[in-house]
Amino acid sequence: MGSHGRRWVTYDVPQVAALLRGEKVVHAFHPTTKNVVNAVRNYGLARRVFKEHAVDRVISTGAAVAVPFMIRARQLGISCHYIESATRVTGPSLSGRIVARLPGVHLYRQMGDWGAPHWRPGPCVFDEFRVSSAEDAGGELQEAGPPRRVFVSLGTHHFPFTALVERLRGLAAPDIHLVWQLGATPPPAGGLPGRVVGQLAADEFRREIEDADVVVGHAGVGLTLTSLSAGKVPVLVPRRRARREHTDDHQVQLARALQHRGLAVAAGVGELSLEQLAQAARRTVVHVEPPPFHLVTE
Repeated sequence: MGSHGRRWVTYDVPQVAALLRGEKVVHAFHPTTKNVVNAVRNYGLARRVFKEHAVDRVISTGAAVAVPFMIRARQLGISCHYIESATRVTGPSLSGRIVARLPGVHLYRQMGDWGAPHWRPGPCVFDEFRVSSAEDAGGELQEAGPPRRVFVSLGTHHFPFTALVERLRGLAAPDIHLVWQLGATPPPAGGLPGRVVGQLAADEFRREIEDADVVVGHAGVGLTLTSLSAGKVPVLVPRRRARREHTDDHQVQLARALQHRGLAVAAGVGELSLEQLAQAARRTVVHVEPPPFHLVTE
């Protein structure tokens, strides 16, 4: 399918803008996580999009905006394919559970085996990455100095992640160069060592990852994929619901699953150490050809 045959519905954020340059994009109302008002607004947007454009198939990668669009699509008899987010390892998200109740929607999972036959194995965004060797993936920690350049990213969530910031501030040595992308997390009293920004432009975000010895951040798919694409194994510190850093603990599941693949070093806030940063910095990631995948035909 050429670019003339597709149209993207997504959020107006810098990383998306960089990835979809030259594509036809419709900006949805955001945030959508358990936001009824924006769900209604996005349903209205779906009505307009399907009225203005001839659409014969809707494919979602698991975002909450899929719900109103697939509700409207199925009302019109349009084929729908819902590929659950790679962050969901043990079962579908709330959006996935809602979409699964719509008649005629084809359902796919990226990670894990949920024991639910109506959720077919689908393409996984992490299948195209491998650590460069078995030794890199599973080797024991060896004596090594800490990395000298660290990039920290907390994503675009509106939940603060103060616990990770405080932990890293306590670990940082004077000779470590730090760049912090804090997002919605306020900097602590007394400031932070290194460069501190709220949000980087997409191109600068990628450059910081490429220049870093190691990347540390929440267990978000965007940060992880950008790190892996740059050949870096990230240190992922999941947000926790108990600390009001997210709505659930799916980031814990994702971090563990990626560590099992050798594609991340997973750590809780309290156990994060310079040794883990050094371990991640010693690994490299290579691209491999992912297995072929075809959507179910009607």
